[in-house]
Amino acid sequence: MKKSIILYVVALVSMVLMSCSDDTENPYAHTPTLQVVSSNVVFTAKAASGDVVFATTNGGTLTAKTKSPWAKATVNGNTVTVNVEENDDLSGRSTQLTVYNGTDSANVTVQQEGLIFRLSTASISTGDNASRQSFAITKNIDPTIEVSQDWITTQMTDDSLIVTLKENATGHVRNGYIYYTAGTKRDSISVTQADFDKDIAGTWLITSSNSKKAYRVTIGRKGNKYAMVLAGLNWTIPLSYNKTTNALSIAAGDSIGMYKDYYIGTVFYDMEAGYITWSKSVTLSGTFGHNDAEGYSFLEFKDNGSWEGYKPNSLLLSAFTSSSFSNKTYSDTDLLELDNPTLIRLDK
Repeated sequence: MKKSIILYVVALVSMVLMSCSDDTENPYAHTPTLQVVSSNVVFTAKAASGDVVFATTNGGTLTAKTKSPWAKATVNGNTVTVNVEENDDLSGRSTQLTVYNGTDSANVTVQQEGLIFRLSTASISTGDNASRQSFAITKNIDPTIEVSQDWITTQMTDDSLIVTLKENATGHVRNGYIYYTAGTKRDSISVTQADFDKDIAGTWLITSSNSKKAYRVTIGRKGNKYAMVLAGLNWTIPLSYNKTTNALSIAAGDSIGMYKDYYIGTVFYDMEAGYITWSKSVTLSGTFGHNDAEGYSFLEFKDNGSWEGYKPNSLLLSAFTSSSFSNKTYSDTDLLELDNPTLIRLDK
């Protein structure tokens, strides 16, 4: 048994020695003649160019091509320059650059970000005084900017849109727009200048889409309390005015005055669904605008989503038997119905 083990070890050692003595270089092994030294082909969405530098061991002439038409390659010695077009899509993209040196080749991935453009505001509302405001921008592409009115000017920096407005001395609300285009994204920023006391307070007409008749109203305020008074009836409808957004709102369920023995209150009506509400949490809102061509200011009271599941589009001035509004006190009598109520005032 011991003799067998010794013979086995001797044989194994002999095989190892034979294996070592048989090691030779592979005659078919290939040494690459092309090597990437540096690469700068990761791009933002802007049109740009970047280089890939190669080293060659045989002094051969390089050629190059890409798999996508938005990326084009040119060769200058051992440097391959890749020019990419602007990517006006939200999605990023990539392609393959292949460089040849005789029968050798090397692949490099070219990458480009998708469009990034975010603006911190969709609307600007200020008083009548001249002003200058700055709004944050996140972008990897330079947008084009246009304005609708000469009293609006803009300036773009790397991280901000600066908007300058001239003083509004027209005596009415005025509106304009800033239009911007970034790649395929095109949008606008609404701009409004208004001062409640100078441009809004005073006499207006309130109209209804269900009637050719218009009703004269006076809009005003006492301190921070705003109201609209219907001429000849002494019915006072409380209002809310938001200076920041230049929005005016009417709430349902407000008591506005008396008619004979009845209490008159604001009720909203969803004409499509056929439901009414006097819940004080439900409001109709609008922002003031101006029609420059025809010379009048206006505000359309519209649904603002405050009545979940419904879209009120009519203001009813309804009679109740008590100052506490409920199904029991509702008389089912509407003294005035204003469908799609709109305020209008001609320029002075």
